[in-house]
Amino acid sequence: EIPVPKQKNTSFTWDYSSKVWLLSGTGEDLTHVLTDGEVMFGTASDWFKHAIMNYTGTATEIAIPNTINDVNIARIYQDAFKGKNLTLVTFSADSGIVQIHARAFQNNKLTEIALPTSLQTLDTRAFYGNNITKVTIGSGVTVADSVFGNDNLFRNAYIANGKSAGTYIYKDGSWSKQ
Repeated sequence: EIPVPKQKNTSFTWDYSSKVWLLSGTGEDLTHVLTDGEVMFGTASDWFKHAIMNYTGTATEIAIPNTINDVNIARIYQDAFKGKNLTLVTFSADSGIVQIHARAFQNNKLTEIALPTSLQTLDTRAFYGNNITKVTIGSGVTVADSVFGNDNLFRNAYIANGKSAGTYIYKDGSWSKQ
């Protein structure tokens, strides 16, 4: 079924190459779906062939699809999106990303993130240098040191809640599960 957009002057179209619905039109603040012309994949081994190594695009609101040119995206490599002025990052519902490597989204302008349910590992400082106050995360994710700040407050709250899936809010200096 074709989704119905909530923004005026927009519509959804199916992109066969990336296998995602794209929002298009003249509405403001449209999220841009990544394409092969603005991301680089590794080449050395199967591990790297499925990892976004670098983002060269200029969009600040991006959607990361499950595949780009029939390459299943399994990892976001270290520093791949570091310092790109990103204000919004979303993942496709069928995302297969299992690891977000160190500093992958460091030093952007993100205030919240909904991580893919496929995620298994969130490495050191993956989202450091953002003002993130809302995180939606799946269960059983291995969370490294200082993922969202220069402390382990998020990791401690996540572990205290049994590494359970849900939305965590940062307020008054601490993280709590909503």
